[in-house]
Amino acid sequence: MADVAYDAILGSGNTLRQIIRSSFNPGTNIITGRASGAPDPSELYGGAAEPTVSLESLDINGILTILSVTAGSGLITSGITVPYNKRANGATFASGSSHYTITCTRGLAVPRSFTASQDGEGAQGTVDVMLLSSDGTNPVADNVNQALAAQAYNAAFTLGEVHADGSEIADVVSVTVDTGIRIATRRYKGLELSDSARTLWNALRRSVLSRRISTR
Repeated sequence: MADVAYDAILGSGNTLRQIIRSSFNPGTNIITGRASGAPDPSELYGGAAEPTVSLESLDINGILTILSVTAGSGLITSGITVPYNKRANGATFASGSSHYTITCTRGLAVPRSFTASQDGEGAQGTVDVMLLSSDGTNPVADNVNQALAAQAYNAAFTLGEVHADGSEIADVVSVTVDTGIRIATRRYKGLELSDSARTLWNALRRSVLSRRISTR
């Protein structure tokens, strides 16, 4: 790949570090228009869209600082930047203003899951950032020839003891915590994207902790 994940900015002063995977899904639905009884489409339209950035990070401290796992989400109104670091042929990375970013003014960040395993590279968390429009039009901008801020390393965590009802569960080799958060989206006036931060809600929470135990 020509570009790799880089520290993401989730609102003013909030940097999520140690990102190992980053992806963007425009979440666009296509509406097909057909003449009466016709098997083939006459026209295609862009329908409802839910643009989302998904981040996987080893920066557990950062996730828990930026987001509230108890409340279930974090509303961002001061800018979101998801950068990608451009590789350099025959070297490591390009310098200067040669990188790529995805930006949006507002969004709703939701912690999806946390995992840790024996002998793994470290505990990691998954965060989805649903990007919000201010007027029902596309809220996302993609930007080339961008400079990147300096990175820093926070800390890493790994699997520890697992307890239930005050007693340790023996021989646990992996743990997954699914926050179980589900988001409801409200659209109106024929708009294709959520046009207000008030139209995304935490609809449901059903947290689940799963563990895998080594048999002896």
